[in-house]
Amino acid sequence: MSFLTVTPEEIMQFLRILLWIAVPLIIISLVTVSLMHYYRKRKLMQATAFADEPGLNEEQVTYYLQSADGTAGSSYANLIRENQHQEELREDRYQILKHQFRSLYSKYVELLAKAGDHKKSAEENVEDEHQKKLEEYESKIRTLQDALITLKNNAMEQNGEVNWQESLAHKESEVQLLNGMIRQLREDISIEREQNSALAAELLQLQEHLNRLETSAHESEDDAGKWNLSLQQQLYEAGKKYDTEKNEWMKQLQDSYRDLQALKEENLALRSKVDSNQAILSGGGMGYTEAVDKINVLQADIAHIQDEKSQLKDQLLELEYLRDVVDEKKLQVDFLQNQLEQRIRNFHQLEHQQREDSSQMSILKATVYSYEQQVKGLERDADELQKQLTGLDITMHGLNEENQKIRESLEEKSMYAEQLERKNQEWQEQHLHRLELLNEKENSIASLNNELRAHAEKISRMEEELNRRNTILSSLYSELHKAFHPGEPLKDSPSLPIPMGNKLEPQSKSDDELISGFRLSVVG
Repeated sequence: MSFLTVTPEEIMQFLRILLWIAVPLIIISLVTVSLMHYYRKRKLMQATAFADEPGLNEEQVTYYLQSADGTAGSSYANLIRENQHQEELREDRYQILKHQFRSLYSKYVELLAKAGDHKKSAEENVEDEHQKKLEEYESKIRTLQDALITLKNNAMEQNGEVNWQESLAHKESEVQLLNGMIRQLREDISIEREQNSALAAELLQLQEHLNRLETSAHESEDDAGKWNLSLQQQLYEAGKKYDTEKNEWMKQLQDSYRDLQALKEENLALRSKVDSNQAILSGGGMGYTEAVDKINVLQADIAHIQDEKSQLKDQLLELEYLRDVVDEKKLQVDFLQNQLEQRIRNFHQLEHQQREDSSQMSILKATVYSYEQQVKGLERDADELQKQLTGLDITMHGLNEENQKIRESLEEKSMYAEQLERKNQEWQEQHLHRLELLNEKENSIASLNNELRAHAEKISRMEEELNRRNTILSSLYSELHKAFHPGEPLKDSPSLPIPMGNKLEPQSKSDDELISGFRLSVVG
């Protein structure tokens, strides 16, 4: 309740003092934070711009480091001249590498054409791959030219000395780029060595394969000769056996034919004898019993002759079967003769293929020798690159020492910056604490205004109740006066006293306007 004794003028004065303290602190903190963000964003953009460059050589990095230390080239004009010089050197080196690459590629295509093992599609793929590499190199040169143009524009815009922080960022980014170049060179050397070893292994495998083909060709030639001799011997034996069997069967056929003719003659003689005997029987020249005996003998001879005839028929049938067998043997001999001719043709084709393989083998040996010479040249180039890498490592060691010194100075300045940041953090904490106090005061003022409104409403309700009771009391008094004093006029009606001096008026409107105005000023 003691807070109710504070007047609105005192509250306004307190708020004005609080605003005079809080508003400058807010402005200072906002300016500090915006400057810090702008500085960090600028450093990030510069680092990204230098990181996008494809790479810097040793002389340019040394020049940048010296420029950062102040021992040589302190302005952008010197930097631009040095960049132009380095760009010219880089362009000359690119032209030399391009000429060397084209000459090596032409030699490579000639070797592929001589080897004859690669098709046109493979050559086109290799050419496309090398064309892509050339395009990548050209794009890197274009990016270097764009970076040089941006440096010139920055020099014309700023016309001042290089800031130590920017030079340090440049140095760190360029050292990282140099490390990346060294790593890339080492990876290229290792990849080239692996490719050379793979090529040598492939050539050895190819040579072994050709040796195996040569030995297999000789073995197949020997096998073909042996098989040819054995096949000729088999054909000779089969022909000889066929001739002997044919002669034997012809002899048997002739003997059977003679036997058949003899049997036919004997049959005719026997038939003549039978006819004569029948004539004798019919004439009665001989006895009946003798004739019967002769007839029986003749019938037995006839049966014997018929048996021999059936045997001869069987032999004739067998001879016909043997003719079929002989025909089949002839077909087999023809088939074997065709097989022999096919084997002879295959043997001649194999000899021709062997001669072609031997010629290709000589060509491949020459190609292998040229590849070995190329591998030796590539190994020499790799040794030279390794020497260059050792020199770059020594340079990098010196650059790392200089970078360490600059980092130490940067750490000292970063410690000073951290002290400033801590002070700024303390100011911000104080500002936040005061804002919290201000919010608590606002909340207490709002709660008191709510209580004041509630008391005012309660007082208004009590006044209404008091007025209602006064009206009831005055009506009762008038009725009692009429009852006890009829005919006399009513002078004064009694009423309850209303305390007018203690009536509370709410000040919510002015306080709310004051608080909203303060909030708008704080937000602004």
